[in-house]
Amino acid sequence: MVNGLEIRAFVAWAGMKKANSRNRRAALKNKIAPKNVDEYLAGIPEPSRGTFNKMRTAIRSAVPPQAAEIISYRIPAFKDKEC
Repeated sequence: MVNGLEIRAFVAWAGMKKANSRNRRAALKNKIAPKNVDEYLAGIPEPSRGTFNKMRTAIRSAVPPQAAEIISYRIPAFKDKEC
C-alpha cells in the first residue's frame, strides 16, 4: 500500500476502464509500447496524469535509492538494480 491506496484501487480511481481480454489484446497489437515512464505519461489524459505523478512521487520516496523506473508488461514499475 502507498499512502493508503492499493495500486488496483488507484487505477480504478484514476478513471481507467478494464477491458475484456479480447478487446485488450486487439488494442495492444495496434499500440506501440512506451520505452520509458515519460512516454507512458505522455499517453495519459491530463486529469489522470496529475494523479499518476503524485503516486509516482510517493512511490519514489518509499523505494530504495538504487531502484530504477522501468516499463514492464507495458506499465511503469520500479526495479532494484541490485537484483
